[in-house]
Amino acid sequence: MPGCYKIINSMQIKLILIQALIIFNNINNITVDVSEINQLKLSELSRNIKMIPLETNAQTGIFNVSKIAVSDKYVYVLAGDELSKGFPIRLLMYDWNGHFIKQIGLKDNTTNKYIPVTDLVSDENAEILYLKVKNGWQLFRSDGNYIKDIKIADETYFSCYFSNKLWTIICSADKGKEIYKFVSVSMDGSISGPVFTLEDKLAEYLVSTGVTIYSHPAFSVHNNTLNVSFIVDHSLYVYNGQTLKKEYEFTLKNCEPAATDKYLGTGIYFLGDYLIFGYIVKGATYQYITNTNTNRSYNIKYSYNNNQRVLLGGINDDIYLTGYFKIMPTNRNNNFYFTKKPDEVNTISNEQKNSYNDVLFMVEL
Repeated sequence: MPGCYKIINSMQIKLILIQALIIFNNINNITVDVSEINQLKLSELSRNIKMIPLETNAQTGIFNVSKIAVSDKYVYVLAGDELSKGFPIRLLMYDWNGHFIKQIGLKDNTTNKYIPVTDLVSDENAEILYLKVKNGWQLFRSDGNYIKDIKIADETYFSCYFSNKLWTIICSADKGKEIYKFVSVSMDGSISGPVFTLEDKLAEYLVSTGVTIYSHPAFSVHNNTLNVSFIVDHSLYVYNGQTLKKEYEFTLKNCEPAATDKYLGTGIYFLGDYLIFGYIVKGATYQYITNTNTNRSYNIKYSYNNNQRVLLGGINDDIYLTGYFKIMPTNRNNNFYFTKKPDEVNTISNEQKNSYNDVLFMVEL
């Protein structure tokens, strides 16, 4: 079968194409100088911004925002809580003014508690919400009403919505290899694929311990194509429904190869006209942001205070003056969000701050 091989940190990457033809010509090679850090302001990115203080009450409690999706009427917040230590566990529904409407999901018949939700996928209009639960997905309409369950026996990760289907990655490990099968799932629950499969040789110390750490391949959608990023070889592939073309490859400069954290990555994806490459070096998180129209690029380094809650470096909010933030994508390609705690937002009075959980900033490019 056709494939490509590349050695990254002594790891062998093997891409096996099952139904798609892979193309390797006209690759855009981008070199990132890790030592060169740039400054970027919110005003340089934004066309329109809406601040949404998210209402808190007995039902919402205190939480950390993990993911956001929006429709024209509602904002959907995938959130963790204190018991889950911030990891996503539930989906909360708000209006665009931040008023809490309800929690979306099904309750366990035995415990009468909501079944934990660990991921959220939707189309750009959020007409159908896909909620990741154990052994599959729950489907809901944009108003939060239940549609059906889709059962998937294998464990799935890193999902998105493309061409009226849920696209996801089935991860497994066998005989010293990590195996990633890229498949699509229709509304009726039928699975197509794998369209392509990524195999990654496990490190010897992981084989001996029996521990599997997945390498974070990821999806995104741009210009009616499916983008597949492989963190381990710093590449972005574009799938148009028939062929998979390697379009971008990133190389890190002024960085020791052993210093790159193979298992920690934040993805490669398009956001409007911006191409964003997330990488981690020696525990520090970076985003290399390129405007594909102007070719102007920024290498942003994110740093945190000791409790990892407040950013001390990143993109500067020069509009609301809330400090630094990090770009987080939504289900809409021309929008991103960032969040702040109420005490970081000067425009919220002290009397109001206890009424809100996180303050959400929706940014339109």
